[in-house]
Amino acid sequence: MPTTPFTPTLHAPGGYGWGGQLRRRPGERVIICLLLWPLYLMISGQYSLRVWTVWTPLWALGSALWLYFSCRQRPPLVVCDPQGLTLYHGNRIRAQWRWQALADVFTLTSGEQLAICPRSGAKQLYRHPRLSATDYADIARVAQDYLHQRATPPVSISGQRNWYKDCSTVNFANVTLLLLQTAIAFILWLFYDGWYSLDAQLPLPLLIVFNLAGLALLAYLLRRLYHHYRYYYDPAPRVMARLDAHGLHLYHPNGRCDSMAWQDMRSIRAALRRAKHDPLTHFCLSDRYGDSHRLGTGYLADDDIVQEIAACADAILHRQTPPPQTTGLTPASSRSGRILFWLNFLLLPLIAITPALMPGRTTMPAQILFFLLILLNFYGERLFARRP
Repeated sequence: MPTTPFTPTLHAPGGYGWGGQLRRRPGERVIICLLLWPLYLMISGQYSLRVWTVWTPLWALGSALWLYFSCRQRPPLVVCDPQGLTLYHGNRIRAQWRWQALADVFTLTSGEQLAICPRSGAKQLYRHPRLSATDYADIARVAQDYLHQRATPPVSISGQRNWYKDCSTVNFANVTLLLLQTAIAFILWLFYDGWYSLDAQLPLPLLIVFNLAGLALLAYLLRRLYHHYRYYYDPAPRVMARLDAHGLHLYHPNGRCDSMAWQDMRSIRAALRRAKHDPLTHFCLSDRYGDSHRLGTGYLADDDIVQEIAACADAILHRQTPPPQTTGLTPASSRSGRILFWLNFLLLPLIAITPALMPGRTTMPAQILFFLLILLNFYGERLFARRP
């Protein structure tokens, strides 16, 4: 350890980290915790006061601890900043050197270890399973820049590139809004049906909890439906993604904008969903702090757009000329969206009451009608196309 310890300034300009964590939104974990609460009722199969005296306190304590430890920000394994090189173990500093005290930093021939050579003392080897050969090479490159006082030129881009909503995006939006309307209609039906069946059977505390949960879910779906309707069916040109001098910007239907500046971005790639069990299509980004991010791209509804954005951003990060833009160039307005929205609004209640009108209350006609409605929404842009 050096005679004068220092606190690494990772977030200052010129600070870099490796071996961070995957950054997720806390909302995903909160939803998982909320869904775990009815688990006791599903396992026991009956209601008792233990739900409130035993299970609920344990559930609240376990959820709070899990949210705290999973969302707590931890430093990366290795930090290079203008002061020196720092190695972390958990939240504590394991070793650190000022740049004046280092003679060299390089990777071994295998590429799986980092060699740290102080001016006084023996050479030290560093290795961690969370670091890859690319990470070790990047650490050595940044360390060499500091040791030899070389400045890395900033990333620059001339002008900007915009990706607008196109026909494939609008087709995707038609089906998405149909599913949202279906979910809202189903929750309203549950409220209506509950007044005649479940309300008389459930204890009052559970009845209050389930009704509050249903109202919260209904409010969330209505808000999502409103934002999707404005985002996709507004006739004005809608920019879905942008690359400019500041960085990458993704404009989501709910009004959220995911942005990352060029100086904070280390790498980007498109992860496409190829198989049933693969995660949804998203961007995999790593920042200069050593953390990884997954930015959802489902609202773009086109894998070609996702791949092109990632390719252009990656070329800019490597100070290369980005490939020419071929997707999302021409803004497209929906020709069928508003018609289909209100058509769904009228037909969904009719489909819902179809089983009650059929002999034996069979649901097959309702399923067929709903399938035809999905096809109508998917091909609506062609059916309602304006003829010249």
